[in-house]
Amino acid sequence: MPLSAQFEHDFSEIPLHTLTLLRVPAPTAGFGHTAVSESPTLYWQSKADPMAYWAVGVARVAQSDTNRLGVMDTVDQWLTQHPDVRVFGGCMFPTQRPIMDWPGFYTTQYWVPRLVWAYDTQAKQSVDVQAWVWLESESQRAEQLAWFRRAIPALFEPMESKFSGRIAVGDVHPNQSVFKRNVADIAQQLAASESLQKVVLARRVDAQLDTVVSPMTVFHHVRDSEQEAHHICWQITPDTGFMVVSPERLVYRYGASVMMDAIAGTRPRGDTPALDVQLAEALRQDAKDQHEHGVVLQYNIERLNRVCTEVEHDPDCSIVKQRYVQHLHQRIWGRLADETGVNRHLIETVFPTPAVAGQPFQQAVDVIDAVEPFSRGLYGGVLGFITPTTSDYVVGIRAAHQQGRSVSIYTGSGLVSGSEPEAEWHEHETKMATVLAPLMGMAR
Repeated sequence: MPLSAQFEHDFSEIPLHTLTLLRVPAPTAGFGHTAVSESPTLYWQSKADPMAYWAVGVARVAQSDTNRLGVMDTVDQWLTQHPDVRVFGGCMFPTQRPIMDWPGFYTTQYWVPRLVWAYDTQAKQSVDVQAWVWLESESQRAEQLAWFRRAIPALFEPMESKFSGRIAVGDVHPNQSVFKRNVADIAQQLAASESLQKVVLARRVDAQLDTVVSPMTVFHHVRDSEQEAHHICWQITPDTGFMVVSPERLVYRYGASVMMDAIAGTRPRGDTPALDVQLAEALRQDAKDQHEHGVVLQYNIERLNRVCTEVEHDPDCSIVKQRYVQHLHQRIWGRLADETGVNRHLIETVFPTPAVAGQPFQQAVDVIDAVEPFSRGLYGGVLGFITPTTSDYVVGIRAAHQQGRSVSIYTGSGLVSGSEPEAEWHEHETKMATVLAPLMGMAR
């Protein structure tokens, strides 16, 4: 039976006022294709997980610029009422400043997609396609059936992954001299303060494409350059999207079990194995990096203790190695004391961490708002992939925001007492290469 006819048959049996899951045969073609031209589209692959997902279209959406926790309540209600639902979305970095230059994105927005295509990247085969349908009227039934008839064949269409144009790097916010002055000033504040322990300072570099290309095409090149990362691209229109190749998971939940990453401290990768080991050892021994990492670790332990029992953590730091940088890393895990309203409670309790803001939070944000000449938006925010049994929240760092031909790349570094302006500038430049280098390479 043709897929369109199968949908027509299934739709005839779906009652109105219902969110309904349909199982659809998975495409036989390889992954990495354009799921459908209609937006939004989201690609998600968690680090060290072979399963990747395309999420396409909107069955239901909850979004707000003022009520983040209310949106999270809605997410938890969806999951309670519809046990097969899969939800995607995220929250912007919290700030008192107006959100500028992020049209189409909300401070908090989550959505149940119309289609989710799951693909096993190791086995290189499709797993399944799931479809959710919200029906309030017979006319909507017809409209959604027509949408699926267009969308299903598009799963088999190849994605345009080539870019033949040019990319020019433009403005830097702030420039090198201003950035170094800001680092020196903030380091003095940290040294003089009895309460302020850490401030995460961000930079933005703007690049310009000479032709319009989809964010998914841009992301294709960024994703392939960094394997040891969470890979996410959220495309809300054909030429607007947000993408990350983030090393850091905020919190992962499976049932009542939760796990957080504490990642902080940075060194570049070495050009030789011996130099790489030497840089990693210097990272382990450096007092400034140990202090920066310790602030994040203790915060995460304290926060999980608010919602969990049996909280433990790795006794020693390991080293997370990416293509351009390496970080100190420890895991913290525990068991939730109560799973009621779990997603709201997790976000309310652990987001944002000192890894993206500082410590204590409000003092750090006051400093950030005073010196950063842009709105972070989703940079430093959190992106989530949620089912009734699983919550996987990733920190939105090593990120790019595309609007038409403009692509803004964001990086940050944690400042503590003793931070040196020149070292922080070089750390930013090294992190920036994670996204900027593949962007420049795609135009060659």
